[in-house]
Amino acid sequence: MNVITDGKGSGYSAEVTANHRLKTTGVDLTLTEAASETGDTYNLNTGTIALTSASESALFYVKNNEGTNLIIESIIINFKDYVGTAGQPTLHVYRNPSTGTIISNAVAGVQSNRNYGSKKALDIDIFQGANGNTMNTGDSQVEVFLPSTAALTFVEFSTIVVLPKGAAIGISYEPPSGMTSMNIVAAFNVTLNGTQL
Repeated sequence: MNVITDGKGSGYSAEVTANHRLKTTGVDLTLTEAASETGDTYNLNTGTIALTSASESALFYVKNNEGTNLIIESIIINFKDYVGTAGQPTLHVYRNPSTGTIISNAVAGVQSNRNYGSKKALDIDIFQGANGNTMNTGDSQVEVFLPSTAALTFVEFSTIVVLPKGAAIGISYEPPSGMTSMNIVAAFNVTLNGTQL
């Protein structure tokens, strides 16, 4: 008779059902849940940016310097103190931008680990923009979103965005033509892929 025993010498044996199946207990976690337990999920954000013109302004630039993929599922845009006529704002997403005043002026953005007991930090370039900051389109403009003007907007990508080592993403915001002032915060919730998949 073959017996599967505990490899650590505790004397436990595995149970087999009448259908000859090994009895196990499993926990089903999403990639994000599993990564949060190991300290590999982060909130990346710009802090508050004051916009005073209706022209397009670069808001956020993130470049992955890690040895593994960075996964982005959504963009969060938070508006406050909007002044001006109503209209449709536009959010532009750029793939691998490499130049512009958002990079050359290099004001650091904010990263925080979503596991409050973890001291891990990402190896990334993370820059917040300012009114009138520029950013080139990189390889291409990947997506254009028409977010609402509600106080908090979650912008879902059509699929997750994967940033391998060396890849970058940039977003810019173009307010409605009548906007004269507003405060805005842009953020990503991201997962460091690592070995969780």
